[in-house]
Amino acid sequence: MICLLIAVGELPTDLLEQVLVNTGISVEFVVANNREALIKALARAPQLVFYAADQHQSRGKLLANTLAHYSSDSCLIRVTPNKWHKPMRTRQGIDVFTIATAAQTTLHHQMEFILHYAQLKQNFRQAKHLLSLAELRSQWLVENAQEAFAYIANNQHLYANAAYLTLMNIASSEEAQATHLSSLIPVADQKLVIPLSTQVERLALPSHRTIASFRPIGKAVLRCEIRLTPAVYRGQRCAQLQVTPIIQPQLLENEPENSANPWQKQNQALAIAQNEPQKSLLRLQLHETLNLHTATLPALYIANNLATTRQGQALQRNELLSLLADPRKRIELDHWNLQQIIQRLPTLNQKNPLATSPQILLELGTWFWKSAKLRTQLISQLSSSPLATQLILALRYADLVEYADTVKMAAPLIKASGLRFALMEVTFESIQLATYLKLFRVALIQLAPAIGATMAVERAVPNALNHLLLALKPHSIPLMVDGLVDIASMNRLSSSEVGYLYGPILERLSS
Repeated sequence: MICLLIAVGELPTDLLEQVLVNTGISVEFVVANNREALIKALARAPQLVFYAADQHQSRGKLLANTLAHYSSDSCLIRVTPNKWHKPMRTRQGIDVFTIATAAQTTLHHQMEFILHYAQLKQNFRQAKHLLSLAELRSQWLVENAQEAFAYIANNQHLYANAAYLTLMNIASSEEAQATHLSSLIPVADQKLVIPLSTQVERLALPSHRTIASFRPIGKAVLRCEIRLTPAVYRGQRCAQLQVTPIIQPQLLENEPENSANPWQKQNQALAIAQNEPQKSLLRLQLHETLNLHTATLPALYIANNLATTRQGQALQRNELLSLLADPRKRIELDHWNLQQIIQRLPTLNQKNPLATSPQILLELGTWFWKSAKLRTQLISQLSSSPLATQLILALRYADLVEYADTVKMAAPLIKASGLRFALMEVTFESIQLATYLKLFRVALIQLAPAIGATMAVERAVPNALNHLLLALKPHSIPLMVDGLVDIASMNRLSSSEVGYLYGPILERLSS
């Protein structure tokens, strides 16, 4: 504790130092005998400032004004020979004490009280400062979180982040502040949520988690997991509400009844294009990638399609997809592939009798972003299926950028489902990659095949690849280099941190 002694007038410096030392509290003494030294000493924010009382108290008023300007948390101690006065506070908020030095015992008690008060005041100020920092940090995290968060006080929204506004179908922050929490909750669950929110807000109860229903504006009821935590928002005591939707295996309101469903027993005809072969001429191939870290990574298979026209011409997957001009045909293809994977999964697991089940990578079309209803239906079906633990849904990075607004709105539901995704055709210039790693449960990154193909020409591993591997390491996400066309490139990559290798060279070697 720093004590400043102003050596102006008849201040008993030696006596004050002796009494302060006898209190047993560690004290550092600083002496100032002019204004310049005073200003310099106040820069260290001393807890106590002692000065000798004068008859007209002009010195005390001047010092109080100086403290208010340079060190407002300091306590001003007026030292008199035999006149004690109760503590007071000036208009500037400076605490002023008057002590009498005549009686040694009384002086010792007075000094102990002042020292403990100053220590308590310092601790309070520090706690308040740390609380304000924690409040700012918490608000920053909430504002940038992909999960739905809101601050609630007296059943009213003080603030709601973008994910919460999207989930509850609220147009703006101003509309959220005018929306009562009870208007978003069915009557049956209001008796649970509203009193709980009030208790957390007023009693500062520990974080409480429960299940309740929410009714977003103009939408169907959602079953959600909620967490209520005591919080402070802009100095106001409140409750922080986190809402996580629970994906249920059922159709949402107004969903098309005839949506393609991989769990249907009957086989639906799949037209590759008008007057083209039916599904009987379509095959699903599972190509195994080269696993460079078998001790830590599971086997990975890529789901690929091969079709044959009536004239006997073989169509590779890219040629096949180019024929599917009708988006509905691509939807049927993706669901048919899921059905085939389900049927072939037992055989694949027998082929890989390891503790870690083999993983299957299946690319989805842009319909996943264009149709919210079909997207929700697929997520609901997969999240309740054992297939979810072995399936990785592949999303093209370019599609994420093109449908950025839809991606941001759908991210909370997708992440809550627990499904795993791969980001496909990533390049070294994919500057938003870190953002998408937070939006989904990313289990794999696939490098654009064109990059793998150029390695045969450059005959070297690009430095940018090592930078990408370094960026992915904290996330424990494996990288797959695709498009490899020669064995030399495979050999160069075999000693790197790359997880999987794939490309035409592997297809030729395995055929």
